[in-house]
Amino acid sequence: MKCQYKNFYFTNRDDLNIAYDFENNKIISYPLTVNLRNVLAKLSENLDIEFSDDERDLYNYLKMNLKEVDEAQFNSYDYLEKNGFQITSASLMIAQNCNLHCTYCYGGDSGQYHSSKSLMTKEVAKLAIKRLVQDNRKDSEIVINFFGGEPLMNFDLIQFVVNECKSCYPQSKFAFSLTTNTTLINSEIADFFKENCFRVMVSIDGYKEIHNHHRKFRNGTGSFDKVIEGIQILKEKGVEFRIRATLDHRFYDKYQEINDFLKSLGSDRVTISRLVNYNDDQLTFPLNISDIKYESAQLKAYLENAVKEALAGKFPRNFPYISHFKKIVFAERSLMNCGAYEGGTAISSDGKYYPCHRFVGMEDFDFGDVFNGVNKEKLEKQLSSLDENTRYCNKCFGKYICQRSCFRDLAKSGGRYIQHDPEYCQLLKDTVDDALLTYYLILVKRPEFFNTKLLIEDNNLS
Repeated sequence: MKCQYKNFYFTNRDDLNIAYDFENNKIISYPLTVNLRNVLAKLSENLDIEFSDDERDLYNYLKMNLKEVDEAQFNSYDYLEKNGFQITSASLMIAQNCNLHCTYCYGGDSGQYHSSKSLMTKEVAKLAIKRLVQDNRKDSEIVINFFGGEPLMNFDLIQFVVNECKSCYPQSKFAFSLTTNTTLINSEIADFFKENCFRVMVSIDGYKEIHNHHRKFRNGTGSFDKVIEGIQILKEKGVEFRIRATLDHRFYDKYQEINDFLKSLGSDRVTISRLVNYNDDQLTFPLNISDIKYESAQLKAYLENAVKEALAGKFPRNFPYISHFKKIVFAERSLMNCGAYEGGTAISSDGKYYPCHRFVGMEDFDFGDVFNGVNKEKLEKQLSSLDENTRYCNKCFGKYICQRSCFRDLAKSGGRYIQHDPEYCQLLKDTVDDALLTYYLILVKRPEFFNTKLLIEDNNLS
């Protein structure tokens, strides 16, 4: 039986029943012999029901911990204001241009994000660093992710930024990351990454046939061979890297073999994401629900193998529920997802702030710039639209895990947001449900899994 009652969500799988207190982030299990319907009937209607000992124990626990779910709307603007609008980590869009012409790029034609100013200048970069340091009131690590397009088209600026951080702000702690297609990597660049402890995210979609389907050079030839050359240089120079692949629905049935190939390339983490094509001029929800259902079905078999690996003492390099696990473990009571408007903020080549790199160039989704700081009026307008269209999330059991999912999926031109498609919302709930059961299973049988770098290390490279 799967249901929600006040601040508890009840779910089950095979020989496991759990109750998740989503307002207090607690999970308990209860015996299979418990008749949950009777327990809830007694709680809600105070019926005279004869309980077994196990049912009475659950009833007493729930009665002591039940509370009404706060229906008040989450105020995203107030949440950010309490944190002082701190943007202490960011993706610098240093090259809104690319040497590839991938067919699915959300950055538009060759990753330009509809911008005529394709390369960030030293002036903009210096101001961006200054803003990040000034906003870092907690003295935490400042993560700068070099992004594009292809950021290595502006490698001189990468060198400049690293030197500027070290020479002008020696009291601050910086971490540098970069997302690249690797086709421009040479020994000099790899040595620089190694010397400055870069975290490198490599974009490759699978073996040659799969990768070359979408990821081509501007002349139409596939980029796979050059990508592999770049990966080989990284490995020879001892640069650690992660892999991110993007698949469309035609290749979901090859998920396992694609994942196996990507793992063989020597990265310490593999992430496989679905292809999303946005149409921001239509009011309809942008994702194809049938494709996502098909993807979810294909993922089931892979996930079962990943869980077996985890329970056997291994650390799967690709574990689809890692982000959900992190939110369960760290229990942040927020509906702000994945760093959008905060540590995931993108700074465009012309210095404008955007919620994340997926928003760059979207009409009215900038909310300030490195020259003047945060534009609170534009920010409040965007977030009010988001909150108004996601009121239903406030009562959902998965709200602190899903966190309203990807904001970009709800964004439309003009700085406005729309609602989730109800069917997609149910898919999100099903994923949270599965993640809770998987988390508890691993927690009970192998608790040390949640004390590893696989879970707690920052994953701000996507």
